[in-house]
Amino acid sequence: MKAQPRLTAEEKSRLATLETAKTAGEQKDPDFLEDPKGYVDAKLAKAQDALKKLDESDKQRQQRDQAQQELNNLLSTVSTKEQEFLKSTPDYHDAVTHIRQVRGAQLQLAYPQATPEQIVRQIATEEVNAARDILQRGGDPIDFAYKYARTIGYVPKAPAGAATAGTPATPAPKVDKDAVRSMGGGGAASTAEDDSGDEMPEFTSALAERFGVRKRK
Repeated sequence: MKAQPRLTAEEKSRLATLETAKTAGEQKDPDFLEDPKGYVDAKLAKAQDALKKLDESDKQRQQRDQAQQELNNLLSTVSTKEQEFLKSTPDYHDAVTHIRQVRGAQLQLAYPQATPEQIVRQIATEEVNAARDILQRGGDPIDFAYKYARTIGYVPKAPAGAATAGTPATPAPKVDKDAVRSMGGGGAASTAEDDSGDEMPEFTSALAERFGVRKRK
C-alpha cells in the first residue's frame, strides 16, 4: 500500500478553509416556491453585502484622493519656498544633494540588500514627512534643510568675487536634535552634540520590515 501523505496542522487548516469556501460557493439560493422567505432573505443579504463592499471601496477612494491632494499642496508649498530661497542661496540644491548622499550611504550601510530604488523611495518619504512636520510647527523646511546640510559636512560655496584670504569660516549652526530626527536621522550620530556613541541613527520598524531585516544592534 502507498504511504498516506501526512499533513501539518497548518495545511489541514488551509484545506478546511478551502473546503468551506467551496461549499459556500456551491450553495444555491432557496427556491422561491419552496421557501419564499428564505429566497428573499438570501437576495437581500447579497444586496447588502454588495452595497457594503461598494461603500468601503468609495471610502478608500476618497481617502486616496484626499491624501494625494494634501501631498500636492505640500509639494507646491515647498516648491514656492525653494524658488524664493534660491534667490539668496543659489547653492541650495547642492546642499540637498549632500543630505541625500549622506542619508543614502547610511541606509545602504544599515541595509546592504536594499536596492537603489528602495533607498531613493525611503529618502523621498523621509523628506516629505520632515517638510510636513516642519511646516506644521511653523518653520521653513527649505531653510532648515540648508542649515541641516551644514551639520553633516556640507560646506557652502563662497560667493563669486568674495575674498578668501583671512576670511574667517562661518560657524556651523547649532543642531536641532528634534528636527534632525524628523529628517530621518541623517548624520545626527556624527554631530558634536550627540554623545550617545551610536554609529547609526534610529531606523523605523516600518523601514526594517520593508527591507526584510531587523534593526542593526
